[in-house]
Order: sequence, then C-alpha cells, then structure tokens
Amino acid sequence: MAPQGVMDVNWRRVEDGRPMTQLQCSTQDFVPLALTEQQKRESMMRLSESTNEANGCWAAILAHSATARLVETQCGPSFEGSAKDVQMPLLPSGYECLVPWQETLAREELGPAPVHRYLPNEQSWWPPEELGNRSGAVNGDASVLELNTRQQARSPTWKAARANRLTASKFHAVLNRKQPWTERGIENVMRPKAFSNFIVRHATTNEPRAIQSTVHVMEHLGRSVVVSTCGLMGRPSCPWLGATPDRVVYDPREDPPFGLIEVKCPWSKRADPLSTALASEDFCVQLNDGIPELKVSSEYYAQVMGQMFCSGFKWTHFVVYAEKWIVVCKVVLSESTWIVMKSKLDSFYFNHAVPFVASLHEMSHDTPLGQP
Repeated sequence: MAPQGVMDVNWRRVEDGRPMTQLQCSTQDFVPLALTEQQKRESMMRLSESTNEANGCWAAILAHSATARLVETQCGPSFEGSAKDVQMPLLPSGYECLVPWQETLAREELGPAPVHRYLPNEQSWWPPEELGNRSGAVNGDASVLELNTRQQARSPTWKAARANRLTASKFHAVLNRKQPWTERGIENVMRPKAFSNFIVRHATTNEPRAIQSTVHVMEHLGRSVVVSTCGLMGRPSCPWLGATPDRVVYDPREDPPFGLIEVKCPWSKRADPLSTALASEDFCVQLNDGIPELKVSSEYYAQVMGQMFCSGFKWTHFVVYAEKWIVVCKVVLSESTWIVMKSKLDSFYFNHAVPFVASLHEMSHDTPLGQP
C-alpha cells in the first residue's frame, strides 16, 4: 500500500464553528498475532542464529551497507536494488518528467513547515453607500472561511461562499469575452451549473495522484517539500474575487518558500506520449530553452494569476499530469499583468455581475443577499 500524505487524509469533518480537534482513535480492538510459547522460542532462536552466522543474511546486509548506494523510495531511503527500491520507487520505470530544476546532490532532511498566514493582512473592503448590499460580496473573516472550506467541493460552506464571488476558474472566460454580455452569459459565470462527466471524474480521481507524483519527482531531484490542503481564498480588500488552489506547498529552496500547486489532468492527453502532447497546439505548456512554461494564451494563465493574488502567494508550481509523464512549470506572479486583468474583472463584476445578483435577490427574497 502506497503511503498517503497526512494532509490528504480526511480526518475531520469541517463545519462552521466546529472545534479543531482530531477524531479519537482507539487501538484496544486490535487483535495481536497470537504465538505459542514454542513458536516464540523458535523465532528467537532463528534470529539468534542468523546474527551469529559469519555468512548469514544479517552479516551480508551489514557488510554491504558500507558501500551500497542509498536511493529514495516512497517508504524512505533504502539500498539500491532492494525490495523497496524495486517495488516502491519514487518514479516508475519509464516515467517521463519535465521540470524546471536540475537534480541536486545536497539533500537536506526537511522538518515540518513553519506556521504561515495564507492571506494578506490588509484592510477590509466595504461596499459604498450607493452600492448598498447589491454586490452580494461577503466580507467576513477570510482566514476562518479558508479554514472551513478545505474540503473544497465536498464542503457546503465552500459552495455557498462561491455563489456571489467571481472565481478564478472563470477569469479567462471574462477576460476573453468578445461579444456583449447577455444574461445567459453572466449566469454561466456567476451561477455555473454543477455537472459531472467522465472528463471531470478523470480530473478529480487523478488530482491526488498528481500531487503525490509531484512530491516524488521533487524528492527524486533532492527538493523535499511539504504540501497541505487549502480552502477558498478571498482577500479582505476585494472579497468579490475568490480562488481555490489545489494545494499550498512549502519549498525551502524557493524565495519566498511558500507557494501554490495547481494541477491539470487533461483527458485528451492521458494516453499521449509527452513528446506528442508538447507538439499539440492546444497543449497549455511550451518549451523555452528546454524549460517548461505555462502559455500566456492558455485558459489557465489567468486562473493561476488570480489564485496567487487572492492567496497572497508569489509563485505557483503548475502541474500537468498523465499516467506516463508529468510536467511542472514554475509560474511567478506578474504584478503588471495582474493589474490589467483585475481592472477588467472588477469592471465585469460591478457593471454586470452585481445587477445580475441583485435581480436574483429581488426575485427570491428568501435569503439576505450575500449570505449562504
């Protein structure tokens, strides 16, 4: 069984106001392997004999350890050619990796990530008098919201909090709209219908595998990282924008050391060799002097820029994952590019989204505007 990151284990159910306590785990029901006294004596005798033999297995292992090469596996360091090396390697045989880093020989043991505030500490925005509560943007405690939505799509709080926000997954659609906005077009952005098909299921199923593969690839290169889950990110200064990155990553070799991970698992490229995917015009990654880069024209570029702004982080490891290969691009926040993007997004929100949300409120009158 392959190990799983602690942060990927759903060990608590996130609800509003729920205390941050672990679920209790009891081992009293575990049944130990019952050995008779005779079996215990025989087992101890075999162990004693193996350690005393000059040519026994223990002696051979100890003699070999002085010169054997250690390799990283999914279960920690092990001797090259050992069972763990063969059965649980960081990278499967024939697996292709395209990353912006070189392997480093200086490997350091990485401890727990330091405590880090995800969202910027800044003054909150409140709607002006003439706007009233028509914007629907809720400006509560952004840190609490992020904490209570770490189950992402499985969280009712996450779904409710996104309702009146312009979220990063829709930034590209807004920025590249050529036709005048219609009510149906605004609805597709602000109230997208939930759907599930084989493409969505493929992406959802493979996201944890992609994260695990990313960590293994970086460990293989000598870059140990700590990955953690995150919820809905919304800056207090502009609560009408929101983003939910796939993960937060602590990489001490980067400056600053905290950033984001965003994963894509394209269905159309799932069986293609890496060379075929890179040659496709519709592929979101291109090579620049052999270094993978996320295309500025890609539909994901605005999403990643928005995620970095909403979270306050300065860089993202953008991951494209398939069964036989993985591509990792480092994307750095471009302040000048984001200023232009944000101006257009703000214009759409206040000129089109606000009247649309207000009209929904006037028709329903069931729930105060902006409340889940």
